[in-house]
Amino acid sequence: MDKISIYIHLPWCIKKCLYCDFNSFEGFNKELEKKYLQALLLDIEYSLTILKDKTITSIFFGGGTPSLFASASIEKIITYLANKSVFSNSIEITLEANPGTLDIKKIISYKALGINRLSLGIQSFNDKYLNKIGRIHNSSDAKNSIKKAKAVFDNINLDLMFALPFQTTSEAIEDIDTAVSFEPSHISYYELTIEPNTYFYSHNPFPKNYQDNHQSYELLIKTLSNHGFSRYEVSAYVNNKSSMKKCLHNIHYWQYGDYLGIGAGAHSKITDSKKIYRIEKTKDPMSYINKLNKKEYDSVINIKPVNPSEIPVEFMMNALRLKQGFNIHLFETTTGIKINKIKPQLVRAQELKLIKVAKNKIIPTAFGFRNLNYLNQLFIQ
Repeated sequence: MDKISIYIHLPWCIKKCLYCDFNSFEGFNKELEKKYLQALLLDIEYSLTILKDKTITSIFFGGGTPSLFASASIEKIITYLANKSVFSNSIEITLEANPGTLDIKKIISYKALGINRLSLGIQSFNDKYLNKIGRIHNSSDAKNSIKKAKAVFDNINLDLMFALPFQTTSEAIEDIDTAVSFEPSHISYYELTIEPNTYFYSHNPFPKNYQDNHQSYELLIKTLSNHGFSRYEVSAYVNNKSSMKKCLHNIHYWQYGDYLGIGAGAHSKITDSKKIYRIEKTKDPMSYINKLNKKEYDSVINIKPVNPSEIPVEFMMNALRLKQGFNIHLFETTTGIKINKIKPQLVRAQELKLIKVAKNKIIPTAFGFRNLNYLNQLFIQ
């Protein structure tokens, strides 16, 4: 547990998407950026005891729309962390960007700061669907942003969504075909789901008789595979031609590694010698800013120890998302629990042909990978 990942939450957007349930807000301005940046640095300062003796293997700027922030603000955060902690020699630094907020000057400046992975929120190349889900960019913006990013970065992720309101399978395949034509190193491919506290939850865009088309989903996955993209996680695909640039930050999460969340609403998972803790920061940005400025750090965070009975299912909900599964040693070292403790559940999962055990590894079968919710339920105690 000597490695840790850092998540920096920048919570503002020009416009909140209709499907979004992230902790994000409209109304961004430069004065807010200045105040929030100061609060972030105070948050890091208060968190240094957690970072002590740990090597930071990845930093992820997420949101919200991180590309709204000035490059100088991003630089101050990275520099502050670098001066206060230890970076891995192979650290991965990702920044999420919206095509509607990018220009070549910003892209070049991000690279100069040490950011080495750019994640573009494309979602679709079809203007009809971009409008339906409330994105601020259009297809032309998306394509131009990818071209500009490709000229500077060699590690680019494209976020795509499918099962959009009334989207046909052929239209989803068109999005895939367009995305892979740019030869990104990575594609994150998500199904649109209707989450509480979103516009779509109260204004459902689907007809009442709507049903997921499982066969269409399998065809979309096969299309990505035919284009040379290997699926290594439920929603993650890596380009076989680009040095297999998997997302190291997310892999650290999926392998139940520790991570520190900085920012309003950010979450952390921290392990000490005895327990595993979950930490959540105050969600409201203004409350977060005001409390930190008053040095009221204890009122910014909510710390809860994870109940030991919940640890196995927590681990499985993460690790079984990886197509290659996990090593038994990883389970024991990250959870502090011997594998025999969950032997009855593992035996039952094998009987149901949901997992297979090979060379001290537990791997979801193709059937298990398609039915992860059912598989994970076996480990609830």
